[in-house]
Amino acid sequence: MDFNLPDETRMMRETVARFVRTELMPLESLAIRREAERGLGDAPLIPPEVEAQLQQKVRSPGMANRCLQMMVEQANRRSTFGALLADRQVE
Repeated sequence: MDFNLPDETRMMRETVARFVRTELMPLESLAIRREAERGLGDAPLIPPEVEAQLQQKVRSPGMANRCLQMMVEQANRRSTFGALLADRQVE
């Protein structure tokens, strides 16, 4: 029985870990400081412009992955001169 993670799952896990390490962890001190300053108020822990940047960074890999999936689907459906595009790939 193989208990190894599939390559795609392993790559996703590594991507998330890298994002947390490079993008979120550096904001931890800012969030802690802002939490101490705001007390029990409702002010956000990170500035809205930083949150917007994080959201864009999270969306980008997802969009790129979906584009790749769509290209593969198209290559598997579309045929030219009697053969699928996927069958014409050069290795």
